Amino acid sequence: MNLSIIIPTFNRKDVIGYTIQHLLNQFHDFCNFEFEIIVSDNASVVSPETVVADIKDSRITYISNKENLGMSKNILHAVKKAKGTYLWVFGDDDLVDFVAIESLVYLIQKDDGFGILQIAKKSFAKVTDIKWSRLIGTIDPSPMELPANIKKQDSLFGFLSSNIVSTKIFNEVADEILDREGDFLQNNYLPKLINYGICKASRKKLFIREE
Repeated sequence: MNLSIIIPTFNRKDVIGYTIQHLLNQFHDFCNFEFEIIVSDNASVVSPETVVADIKDSRITYISNKENLGMSKNILHAVKKAKGTYLWVFGDDDLVDFVAIESLVYLIQKDDGFGILQIAKKSFAKVTDIKWSRLIGTIDPSPMELPANIKKQDSLFGFLSSNIVSTKIFNEVADEILDREGDFLQNNYLPKLINYGICKASRKKLFIREE
C-alpha cells in the first residue's frame, strides 16, 4: 500500500465526515494509487462513528478509544495499524488542495525513497472557509532547505497535516524518542518532535512549494 492517512479526532462529529469525503474526492482521479484512511476517535462525547460509517468506503478503518489517550498517544495507537509505505497524519478539520495531492501521489509512486515531504500551508484551508476552492498554479517539489529557512519549516513541522513521512522512519524515530523520554506521550509536542527526528534521519527531504 502506498499511503496511510491517519486522522486523529475528538469532538468533531460536525466536520469529520466532510473532511474524509473531501480527501476521497481529491484522490478520485488516481485509480492506481493505494491508500487507506484510519480515523481514531479519542473518546468523543458524541461519537462520529455513524458519520464515518455512512461514507461506506472499504478503505476507511474506524478506531474508537474507550478513554481519551491524549493527542500523541492517540496518533501512535493509530499508526500501529498503518499498512502504507508512507504515513500522513491529517487534521480532522483540514482540506487540502488537489494540486498538492497530485504532487504527493506522483512523488510516492515514483518511490524516490524520501523520508519526509512537506506541503506548504497555502495548500490547506479549514472546513469553515466556505470560499475556499482549488488553488491555481503550479507546485514544485524542491529540496527542503531547513537551515536556510528554519522559521518557515519549523511552522510546518508543527502543522499536523503538512508532513508526509516514511512509516518505517516514523516508527524508528518515535521508538527512540519514547525510549529516551517516555513522558512525551503526554505532550502534544511529540508529533512535531518526531517530524524533526525524521528530517534529521532522512537521506532525502522534499518541500512542495507553491509558485
